[in-house]
Amino acid sequence: MSQLPKTPITQGDQASASTPRNYTPRKTDSEKIDAIFDAIKANKLTFPLFLYKAFDPDTPKSTKHAATISSFLRGQSNIGADNIAHLMFNHSSSVPIQGRASTIHETPLVTTDGSGMAHVRLLAWAIDIVTQHCMDEVKALTHPKSGGLHLSQSQLMWKDLQEWSVAAATKSVETKASTLLQILIAVATQGDSAKISKACGANWDPKMISVITILVLAFTCNTASNIFQKIIGIWLFANSAAYRVYQVLSHIGLSVSYNTVLRSLHIGQANSLMSGTASMMVKLEGFTPRAFDPLPLVQARNERRRAGLSCPMLKDCIDEKHLCQVMALHCISFLIEDSPSLLRHRKWVTSQFENNLSKHHMRKGRKTTIHPLATSDINEATISGNKDVIDNILLKQLSLSEEDIKKVLIIIGGNQSTIEKMCTLKSYLADCPHGYPTYNWVIPLIQLWHMQWANLAHVIGTHWGPSTNTRETSTYSGVNNLLRRGVKNIT
Repeated sequence: MSQLPKTPITQGDQASASTPRNYTPRKTDSEKIDAIFDAIKANKLTFPLFLYKAFDPDTPKSTKHAATISSFLRGQSNIGADNIAHLMFNHSSSVPIQGRASTIHETPLVTTDGSGMAHVRLLAWAIDIVTQHCMDEVKALTHPKSGGLHLSQSQLMWKDLQEWSVAAATKSVETKASTLLQILIAVATQGDSAKISKACGANWDPKMISVITILVLAFTCNTASNIFQKIIGIWLFANSAAYRVYQVLSHIGLSVSYNTVLRSLHIGQANSLMSGTASMMVKLEGFTPRAFDPLPLVQARNERRRAGLSCPMLKDCIDEKHLCQVMALHCISFLIEDSPSLLRHRKWVTSQFENNLSKHHMRKGRKTTIHPLATSDINEATISGNKDVIDNILLKQLSLSEEDIKKVLIIIGGNQSTIEKMCTLKSYLADCPHGYPTYNWVIPLIQLWHMQWANLAHVIGTHWGPSTNTRETSTYSGVNNLLRRGVKNIT
């Protein structure tokens, strides 16, 4: 019998047939870590020294070493540095070992000194890091230019005080001291963020309290960061707080001192006044255009008609009968207002004022048309300042020409000081041969509101009497001295 031919055997098959395959069993995590520890020990290193050398910037690094460390520190791994630190901090071997409680010792006994253990050292390190970070935040918050809390004496403006708000301070704190704010809120709410929203309807707000605390800490760090304390001080002054209140609140950093408040308000020292002018234009109704023609006024001045004006002439211009009727009706009006039984006559009195005794009837439903003008930084407390104000209003704001202005009389109103300075200005320029620069087209008129206040001051001053004669019992000053009321003299 012939043998069957054998199938050719390849080189690979021959190898597999001659030697069986060897499979290396997969190592567990524990075995892998043990292998790493053995390698560290074989290279004469300890585990802490290995970690220190791995991250030490002064240790020479190979390309692989540098790449591995950089990848880990840049957060390119699923396991971050915070995960490692968390495991170390909470590891059972990182805290001091405590003995069990016994009948003698009810509380556990610490049997190991924990000063060098990982939990204690990591806690101290974290506190140092957070402390330094909070110090840097407060430093940024109290920066003179970018902090937003500085308010020097020369920079103090009412606008800054009016525009300041807790919301703006909170935004500044959230931007520059977010870590410190987060810590204080966590302490105030015991880590329960829901308490912040619940407190909105209560009388206290944990977030606001935390912000105020930071403002006080910023003031203790840099006393120039005192905008909040100045606002509190001025608020105390406005509410007539006692001097002792300033002492207590300034001692705990909630307010500036009383003397600082006085300096802020410019009290007790030379005043520094920021002057300006606000004006408006009022439209006149129901007048004859010829009434504002300057030619008759100029002609009367040239003829010096005012020199012939006498008191009898002025008295003849007064309608005494009409004036007596008006005053009598006023007296009746006073009686009606104070006597409920006479209130039925109020309508008749009002009708008499509006119809029979009214000489210049105002159109019913008339509304005064007012055009507010732009404010300026011109000081109207001086004669030259009044001239500049007039030029600013007429030439710049209203864009009128000098030729048009001198063709019409213009009423310019103000208080007594303004009118006095306008009259002085016209007196100085009366000899000017030109039209506009003489300002003879200006008719100065004291406004009724200012005139009424001046009349009240004269009435009160008359009844108060001279301050030098306080023994005259018929005057208010004499009564004030007799009763020892201590009211300051007003004359």
